[in-house]
Amino acid sequence: PGAMRAIRGTNPARWAHAARRRFCGPGAAAPATYAGLSLTPRATFKYKNELYAEHLALIERYKAEVQAAALEAQELGATRQPQEAPPQHQRSADGAASAAAGAEAPERKAEYADTASQFAEHRKEFEETMRDKEKSRAFRQAVKEYQEQFNHKVEIEVQNGRELADAGLETSGFALLQHTSAVHDWEDLKEVQSKYYPEMRELVRGVTGASRCLVNSHVIRKSGGATPFPPFLEVHSDFTDAYKEALVRSLSTGREQTPTFGIFEQLLEKGVTAEELRGSRVVVVHAWRNVAEAPLRDCPLALCDGRSVGAEELIRERVSGLERYRAMHRPSHRWYWFPEKTKHEVLLFKGFDSECPRYAFHSAFEHPDVPDDVPSRFSCELRILCLIPK
Repeated sequence: PGAMRAIRGTNPARWAHAARRRFCGPGAAAPATYAGLSLTPRATFKYKNELYAEHLALIERYKAEVQAAALEAQELGATRQPQEAPPQHQRSADGAASAAAGAEAPERKAEYADTASQFAEHRKEFEETMRDKEKSRAFRQAVKEYQEQFNHKVEIEVQNGRELADAGLETSGFALLQHTSAVHDWEDLKEVQSKYYPEMRELVRGVTGASRCLVNSHVIRKSGGATPFPPFLEVHSDFTDAYKEALVRSLSTGREQTPTFGIFEQLLEKGVTAEELRGSRVVVVHAWRNVAEAPLRDCPLALCDGRSVGAEELIRERVSGLERYRAMHRPSHRWYWFPEKTKHEVLLFKGFDSECPRYAFHSAFEHPDVPDDVPSRFSCELRILCLIPK
């Protein structure tokens, strides 16, 4: 209960006091370093730049043009139903325009057919390239190099989150809780699903007061290429302000309108209607934890205080159908991390809130003081969709 009060902001001194006790004993000030690591390191963060925003806008305009052309091609190729002949006095007036349109239609249809053929050929070549390991690797590297022009690397001093007195989901957008899980093998999918999912549902329900808490699939991340999902070293938020409305449309139409990673099916299974969803405050809480035996030092997670980010810095992008935010850097951004994070702690942060357009931007980062032989990062993260009665 004390931990939950701290998240809601009613007991802000608790976390700062706990942090000082942990690092140097009761009543003492927190040290500047711990185990040779600075507690307020200067680290490099990868933002997006204005060129990226312009690039995405150009892509959206291009997509709109392609969709308009496809619609026109469909209309030209459609079989038209015979119509009643117009009166004689209209035939002469419309004759020239009709003749011109009739002469142009076959030419336009041939142009569209040729474009479609070229597209199919390019797609075939791309698929062949991706099946070849060497060519695929070279292609991915070329894409990575191309995308670097849109990145803005900034060196930032990361503050000690254990000293942030008013940390909470309703304030900064994140908070650390003491929590020991019953999971023994974090790479056992069934064990994590059967034990950890219910633990996080109950924990987040108690924190938020939600009437429903739905857990999607989790992700295990390891540094050093040991898993398909390495630490993500770029500033991002996983959702945009459009997420709730996309969920409502999904329930209204019976078809998923945005990737939900299993949440849509759970909503249907639980009998949640579009009306219930529309009338609820919708919040997505991320639960992030170190699951290694050793305290986390390699590629820790940092979070940006949501109160320090403005709407004008947000860039809307779409990845595999999911719309999310990137950000451009501003000096006002305040970043925090939680040093020496153990497996007995869980970091909660808010990825979406339909009632508060504030997002906990986050990124893994490389601590400059970490030695080469430090244990690799081993972390687990999942999201909980919360429906909170208004």
